[in-house]
Amino acid sequence: MQSLPPDSEETEALLEIQAENCYQKRRGSYSSVHSDTTQETFSSSEEIRSNRTNWSTTELGTRFKYYIPALKWIPEYSLQLLSGDVFSALTVVCLSIPQSLSYASALARLPPVYGLYTACIPGIVYSFFGMSRQISVGPESIGAILVGFSVASRVANISDPQMIMAEAVATASVISFLVGMFTLLLGLLRVGFLDSLLSRALLRGFITAIGAIILVGQSITLLGLDNLVTPREHTTLQKLIFVLRNLSSTHSLTAFISLTSVGFLFVVHGLKRRFPHSRIQHVPEFLVVVIISTLLCCIREWKDEGVLIVGKLDKGSIPFPQLPPIFDHNRIRELAVPAVLIALLGFVSSAAITKSFATLHNYSVSPNRELVALGMSNVVGSLFQTMPAFGSMPRSRLANSAGARTQMAGLISSILVLVAILYLLPFFECLPKAVLSSLIFVAGTGMVLDAPSDIAFLWKIGANSDLTLMTLNFTLTIVVGIEVGTFISLSLALLTLVKRSTKPSITILGRIPGSNDKFKPIRDFPEAVQTVGLLILKINEPLHFANSGSLKDRLRRSEQYGDFRVHPSAKPYLYPIRNVIFEVENMTEIDASAIQILLEIVGEYLDRGIDVYFINLRPQHFKIFQSSGLYGLLGPEHFCQQITEVLDRIDRLEQSDPPSPAVVSSPDVSIRVEPGRR
Repeated sequence: MQSLPPDSEETEALLEIQAENCYQKRRGSYSSVHSDTTQETFSSSEEIRSNRTNWSTTELGTRFKYYIPALKWIPEYSLQLLSGDVFSALTVVCLSIPQSLSYASALARLPPVYGLYTACIPGIVYSFFGMSRQISVGPESIGAILVGFSVASRVANISDPQMIMAEAVATASVISFLVGMFTLLLGLLRVGFLDSLLSRALLRGFITAIGAIILVGQSITLLGLDNLVTPREHTTLQKLIFVLRNLSSTHSLTAFISLTSVGFLFVVHGLKRRFPHSRIQHVPEFLVVVIISTLLCCIREWKDEGVLIVGKLDKGSIPFPQLPPIFDHNRIRELAVPAVLIALLGFVSSAAITKSFATLHNYSVSPNRELVALGMSNVVGSLFQTMPAFGSMPRSRLANSAGARTQMAGLISSILVLVAILYLLPFFECLPKAVLSSLIFVAGTGMVLDAPSDIAFLWKIGANSDLTLMTLNFTLTIVVGIEVGTFISLSLALLTLVKRSTKPSITILGRIPGSNDKFKPIRDFPEAVQTVGLLILKINEPLHFANSGSLKDRLRRSEQYGDFRVHPSAKPYLYPIRNVIFEVENMTEIDASAIQILLEIVGEYLDRGIDVYFINLRPQHFKIFQSSGLYGLLGPEHFCQQITEVLDRIDRLEQSDPPSPAVVSSPDVSIRVEPGRR
């Protein structure tokens, strides 16, 4: 197989590897390292760029296969894999059909068939553009409930049922289009790292709140109170109060159907957890509940006894593709916020699914490619009036356990849903709405019951900030609303991330007694000692404009107190320093802002008569040190490969007698210091 031509990211990686190899080979003086490494680095760069401009037809075909994975897996597909993929598709569709009907009608406030459209079209598109072999793409509870809130606000002042349905469908398709375009744009901009920006605590708080919203909202249908609810009860708290006040008006038969359905699902789920390797794993409990309840409803004529059913469903067809009403600026402005939220949360959940199964089956996936695939799925789906579609963990786990090994499983599953749309819709006419709500209720219960273990873990490790963020997100989402609550919590999480990223990771090193060349962090090794008049600092991460701003303050604290945590108002208690050593091997990158600040720091040290040394500076950074004037300011003798080299030089230059040994204590740390070496 031909190797892929390196893109910009690959080029940078190859250049860095080349520089690192040169760095490991040469341990001599700066001039030798700099001249040789620079020559090799630039020759490597020119060779790579030359290769990029000489793509062969084979290499171009390989690149197309990368961007459209179906061009690779379909020609290479083996019939030996077909049985596993077909069985997986049959198993998944038993869950997908009832789930899709439930999400559309009970959460998204759409006709049930639109849930099936969402389980069909986006899945077909993803099978051609997606890289994950086990993921099941279709409607999800979070996206459906956000669509439902948007639909409710859009149809609040409409009374005509036909206009309500038309507006609901238009709202869902516009949201799908916006979700797809936003996700596609993120993929083209190569920002697949976004899934790492949302903390587990933030997601847990949001998912738990969504679960609580689902439980309260579906309780109305489970108890048969739909005919009593009014538009005034639109928030979760108002719905909860409504349910509690109207428990006496519960429709007994509807409640019995709901209780039986929920109880059966819980029992089967419990047995599946209890016996993970038994045949019960293949029981399609959702489909069983749907089929039995539908048959009983038709035979016993529950509709005449006041049980709400799905109603008339003619043999369906796929809508003719048409562009959603995206030129209505008021609609776009109103739906942009939930669309962005659905896109972010949908990608995060889908990324977790793709990564887990890729690791399990030893193949690679690209987050950027997944963004493009999911974006394409939703854009194309919106032309067929679908809801937003992303990966579903329950369906994906089921697909994996049933034997899915390629994207063919997802393709067949989507085709089976299409068959159901064309021929099986009339069967679901007698399906009680309480059963659909039961399926959703069980899913919402799982969202809520997953929270205690995470809360206990965070409490155990003392992660108070994460607990606060989780609680805040949950409370705001319930009280204020999903969009507002999540965006406030997301903003706080990003501010916390930015705050942490502005503090450069710096470690103060001390010598381990009994050794001459072992230096360890003094906070982690209490026995480590610092030499009087000498400060050894290890920079553990890249320096850039965001984290270099506080570098001066952290260096000042380390110089005066030997600890970054000491309040700046405290009185300095360490001996004045005469030499500073920066160990910068882990400083993989440095930008212009950081090099300017380093210049200022070094200049201030030199003005105070303090010598500055750099240890293990990476070869690729010598050029910026030289062009900025920092190298010339210090001279080549101030760039060494080992701390001991610097100490030997300091010993030769030391003229005064070192101070006597001492132990200097502070409220937070005890710092052992030793005389300077001779």
